[in-house]
Amino acid sequence: MSPLGGDKTQVLTELKNALRPIAGNAVDGPPAEANIAALAEAIYKILTADAVVSVAKTDNTTFWTWLTAVGTAVPAAGAPPTSLTGKLT
Repeated sequence: MSPLGGDKTQVLTELKNALRPIAGNAVDGPPAEANIAALAEAIYKILTADAVVSVAKTDNTTFWTWLTAVGTAVPAAGAPPTSLTGKLT
């Protein structure tokens, strides 16, 4: 499952919280909430279904060193790195 959860709920909450200082409680009203929910659904789909994550060897040598160690069954490979760099393409 995505770190964002199984649906758009977390994205919707974040969008509403970001807009609340500008629009107040109107973000919870029917027309605004419907529009924000549609945006949340689109953002959720982009981040969880449409995005392709790539980690190039030149972008993250720590990750690839660890992955190579795991792939060659090096017992001291340890846990995966806690921070990775890469990009969404």
